[in-house]
Amino acid sequence: MASHVVRDSPVSAWLFSNTKSGWIWLLVRLYVGYVWLMAGWEKVISDMWTGSRAGSVVTKFAMGSLTKTAGAHPDVPTGEWGGEWGQGEWGQPPFPSIFVDR
Repeated sequence: MASHVVRDSPVSAWLFSNTKSGWIWLLVRLYVGYVWLMAGWEKVISDMWTGSRAGSVVTKFAMGSLTKTAGAHPDVPTGEWGGEWGQGEWGQPPFPSIFVDR
């Protein structure tokens, strides 16, 4: 059986193998880092995340996920992890008990 070598396109070879393309990747990384920091800062100063209404976004997300576990073809699968959300092995929480509000 003959072996075949599939070569990269010249553009991808230059982007991923040439050190001169590092400046492009630097700009991409700086932009992604800036967007990530700005999104985090918006959460820090937002009333929905750290103010008087803290936790409402996470609660809405969790409740929406749990309502999607029902039906013949659920959007969120149940069983191994989905339907037993928040339960670890033997019915215990998957995190230390100091975090459990009992």
